[in-house]
Amino acid sequence: MDTAKKFPNYKNLVEVIRDRQEERDRGITFVEDDEKEQIISYHRLYEEALTRLYHLQDKGLKPGDELVFQIDNNCDFIITFWACLLGHIIPVPVTTAANDRYILKLFSIWKSLNKPYLITFKKHLDKLNQFAGEANTGNTFSQIKANAIFLDDIEGSGKHGRIYYPMETDIAFIQFSSGSTSQSKGVVLTHKNLMTNLKAIIKGLQPPAAGDRTLSWMPLTHDMGLIGFHLTPIVANWFQFIMPTPLFIRNPSLWLRKVCEHKATLTSSPNFGYKHVLRFFNPGKMAGLDLSSVRLIFNGAEPISAELCNKFLDEMAPFGLQRKAMFPVYGLAEASLAVSFSEPDEEMAAAVVDRDSLHIGQKVKEVDMGNGLSLVEVGTPVDNCSLKIVAASKEEVGDRVVGHILIKGENVTSGYYNNLEATKETITPDGWLDTGDLGFLRDGRLVITGRVKETIFANGHTYFSHDIESAAEEVEGFQVNRAAAVGVYNPQLQCDEIICFVLFKKNDITDFLPLAMALKKWVVKKVGVGVSYVIPVKHIPTTTSGKIQRYRLKEAFLDGEFDPLLREIGALQNMN
Repeated sequence: MDTAKKFPNYKNLVEVIRDRQEERDRGITFVEDDEKEQIISYHRLYEEALTRLYHLQDKGLKPGDELVFQIDNNCDFIITFWACLLGHIIPVPVTTAANDRYILKLFSIWKSLNKPYLITFKKHLDKLNQFAGEANTGNTFSQIKANAIFLDDIEGSGKHGRIYYPMETDIAFIQFSSGSTSQSKGVVLTHKNLMTNLKAIIKGLQPPAAGDRTLSWMPLTHDMGLIGFHLTPIVANWFQFIMPTPLFIRNPSLWLRKVCEHKATLTSSPNFGYKHVLRFFNPGKMAGLDLSSVRLIFNGAEPISAELCNKFLDEMAPFGLQRKAMFPVYGLAEASLAVSFSEPDEEMAAAVVDRDSLHIGQKVKEVDMGNGLSLVEVGTPVDNCSLKIVAASKEEVGDRVVGHILIKGENVTSGYYNNLEATKETITPDGWLDTGDLGFLRDGRLVITGRVKETIFANGHTYFSHDIESAAEEVEGFQVNRAAAVGVYNPQLQCDEIICFVLFKKNDITDFLPLAMALKKWVVKKVGVGVSYVIPVKHIPTTTSGKIQRYRLKEAFLDGEFDPLLREIGALQNMN
């Protein structure tokens, strides 16, 4: 499809929403529960955003000011987002701080900005106040409180704010990373970055003449939720349906029912979502479920599990879901969103490789399934985005050779907000951005092997956290998405020791010992590497999109938090 013929050559997002003000029938449906929904047309969205902009400007916000979001209502989030864009105010979406970890992240982000304001509900500020007193961070909280704007106080005035048309190079918003690594960095996304990638996404989807209908439960503070399933459909002028992430967590089957009800053609889920659905899915209670409308399901978070995808597709086949609907993709916030897409009309493809052939600079060896590692292809680069695979020497490597994935293009960020050091570490002088991911090209199609920071070097071989976790989850007695593997360097052995954390909520550790032994034996058999410690934990930390935050468990291990538990396990093993 020629996107230029489908919609005007927008230079910025303000032009998009101005154009959509004529749309009184198309818009957004906000799913609130299994029966209640709120529909807001694109025309009404424009009017509501202008009214909210008036209130923001009345509170003193000017073009270039930063507005930190602490908004857990999707409708309020989107209206406020567009109010900011119309007034050239910089939105900074941040996951609502519901616990100490997210509050600390909010405070850290606040201190990295220039002169930020906060928009939230009064109940959220009360939580921040309580935390500030306990954590002795009262000075930061005082700044936040002094610059807080409450959605509770905003009423319909009928007055419109003043619109400022941005340059293509102006910042549209700042996307802070989801936090699968310890340091959250603010990715600067300009209007040009976004419009370049949005046009490439729409072209890569090869939509039908009548357009698509999108439905998502991904959080709007995540790039897939905001860019993939809000900005993309509004630019393309499609119907869109958005349900809250907590609602999906509580009732995963509602996602499928809403897809059926609204005849959605595009939806999305990372590994976590498929696991969550299958854990609670009861075919006998899904009478009338019809998923035949689905053209594509985006899948592009952590390395995609071919086994999990096939299991999900098998379970949903009786309900009309086609195998070619699974749509493996690759992207990251630094690319706005999309880097590579599969072909929409092809079934998922995977390479089965020898684990021992995944060293950087080494040519991968494809093998029969057996004990090989199955890695899903994630397609070819989208329009106006280039990628290359380089060795440790930064020289580009050939087909089927593992290396660092670098990207470049008009969709790629120019750097991190107020963080020159991180920018220099990530972007080369000639403009190539190091994604932090490893992979190889297979006949021109990208295959991801893992994250650099989640690579484990043991016994002269390279292993990946997700590979060990997948093996652990095959052990009888363990549940999916309930293991996290990290490597901790042992200076005496001069290599990493593998530590596997497993969700175990029982209080009697003696019940855990047989499971730990079974896991160790199976990982040796399946992956070919020994696990030094298997540690039971009450909680596996994840990001809002379901990515495991392995660094948090590793830091706790290095800080000695598990030492008493390890001594107890050791004593029990000696008794046996």
